[in-house]
Amino acid sequence: MQKSKNIFQQIIVNSRKYKNKTAIIFEEKKISYNSLNKTVSNLSASLFDIGVRKGDKIGLVLHNSLEFIYIILAAAKIGAAIAPLNTTLPASTIIKNFLSIKTKFIISWHTVLKKINFDNKYKKLFKNKLISVGDKINNYKYFDDLLKKGKNNSKYANNLNLLNNDYIISLTSGSTGLPKPIIFTQKTKLLRSLSVKKLYNLSHKDTVIASTPLEHSLSQRLMFLPLVIGGTLVLLKSFTEKIWAEKVKKHKVTFSILVSSQIESVFRSKKNYFSKLKSLKTAISTSAKLSQNFKDKINLFPRCNFYEWYGASEIGTVTNLHLNKEIKKTKSVGKACPGISIKIIDDKNNSKRKGIIGEIACKTPLVFSGYLNKKKMTKSSFYADYFKTGDLGYLDQDNYLYLAGRKKNIIVVGGINVYAEDVEEIIKKFPQIKDCCVIGVDDERLGEAIVAVIIWKKGKKRNVNKLKQYCFKNLADFQQPLAYKFIEKFPKNILGKVSRRDLKNACLKKNLSGKIASLMRRQ
Repeated sequence: MQKSKNIFQQIIVNSRKYKNKTAIIFEEKKISYNSLNKTVSNLSASLFDIGVRKGDKIGLVLHNSLEFIYIILAAAKIGAAIAPLNTTLPASTIIKNFLSIKTKFIISWHTVLKKINFDNKYKKLFKNKLISVGDKINNYKYFDDLLKKGKNNSKYANNLNLLNNDYIISLTSGSTGLPKPIIFTQKTKLLRSLSVKKLYNLSHKDTVIASTPLEHSLSQRLMFLPLVIGGTLVLLKSFTEKIWAEKVKKHKVTFSILVSSQIESVFRSKKNYFSKLKSLKTAISTSAKLSQNFKDKINLFPRCNFYEWYGASEIGTVTNLHLNKEIKKTKSVGKACPGISIKIIDDKNNSKRKGIIGEIACKTPLVFSGYLNKKKMTKSSFYADYFKTGDLGYLDQDNYLYLAGRKKNIIVVGGINVYAEDVEEIIKKFPQIKDCCVIGVDDERLGEAIVAVIIWKKGKKRNVNKLKQYCFKNLADFQQPLAYKFIEKFPKNILGKVSRRDLKNACLKKNLSGKIASLMRRQ
């Protein structure tokens, strides 16, 4: 592969090599490499015309779409940085996140822009820097107009070395508190794609499907991977097992990465999809542990090679487990990928012996660049060159990694990290609530589901429907509690802090997991 100075240069190379070959399939629309090159070149010139420069931060609020891909590639050409957020976040959270990282431009789906209250202060700050996608809004720029050829295409060089510039700023799933912005360079994104190519021997002949939101690191890797190697990307607007299977079959998809809850929903389907997908060579599960039930039955689908990953946004993929072949190790999440080192450490950064649980720390060339404007936080996240994941686990005598839990209060819902404290902060503002604690319980469909455990104010009438409506309005879809439990007081430790472990155990005794599964079946 030709050495590139930025990601878009590789698109130019592929447009010369493959020309009319389909680069992207979205909603049955096919985009060739030639067309992709021209569209992104026009867009990058237009963005330059309106003032976007190298180093500028662009806030992006879009669902999976061609526009998302065009923008992220145009930013690569200019040297701008993209900060993507989920479209279902409350308007106040969106603007708070963008202001915290000093976003200069905002490109957003028109309905989201309409619900953001840009008061006089914000109007001045973002004057002529708001771009509407999907429909025109008075006094805002319209994205479709920017797709026309810009005037100043020659005013910036295509051969700028932008690989080490800030490129994507991940705002940790749209935290409702102050965000922890993770910085990725173009080089990191390129290396992560090339590592997957090498690990699974992929080529320009492969077709890759992406089915999770593009604002997340996982889908970004699936987006870049085929475009960098000259393959074809099939992008889903949203995931259902039926739609995913139909697209895999129709477009002869060969490679897929799914969050564990997605892969298990395909597996549990009455249609028995995996046994019918003849083109699919490789399917990878990530974001949460697969159930042992699925692992035990993996060889029912001999056509496809199934793998399980462990990793984190900051460090990418750390381990790889071939479920079809490493049958005796399926309770683990595999061994370290080539070039990656794993240590298990205690609170003083001392290495632990094999078989002893501690914090998982990883050294990898795929590591992120740090947390934006948070040097102290970045430094404290590392021990020497090892990133401390906050996850607990141990290594066996064969160096297979086993997970034992998480240090932080993160609930993984459908592969998305949800911060319990963020949801609690919003729910506690409901007038009739005295206190709230949010926990995650195992769920077959989502991996984990959110349970809001609530103490109601004495003498106040309990109106659960109004509470649900309030949560629907003020929380993103992936932050919504799927169950509410009302108690008189929380179990606390000797320091007076709520014991989440005891609270979770009490909920499990009430079989909340079963109740949530029943609720999901009725939806």
